[in-house]
Amino acid sequence: MNLNKMYLVAVDNKKLLNWKNEMCKKLKRKSKVMLDDFEKTFPEMFENGNHYSKTSFVAFWEMQTDDSLARMATAITQATFVTMLQRLFELNKLEEIAILNSMQINFMRILAGMGTNEEE
Repeated sequence: MNLNKMYLVAVDNKKLLNWKNEMCKKLKRKSKVMLDDFEKTFPEMFENGNHYSKTSFVAFWEMQTDDSLARMATAITQATFVTMLQRLFELNKLEEIAILNSMQINFMRILAGMGTNEEE
């Protein structure tokens, strides 16, 4: 599923419920443990989540079932950090820049420790 479609699903409750049914089918084929986790967490997110948490939930589960999206996750995260840094520089938010820079460094350090290979 492309990123725009994920967003449109997350912000429309009817589409989100349809997506839930499709995701349950995918997870049933992939992993009972993942399916159980999905089914336990979906109701709380659906009832109480804002658009940000719903979009994050959809993105997380799409990454679990879509290898091409999962391969792009690191790049999307880094691009988000860079975009935020640019905006913080424009606002001259020096403390936030330092925090975000530290987050970037630690993100890459943690990935390296997990054995994530950027070249794959």
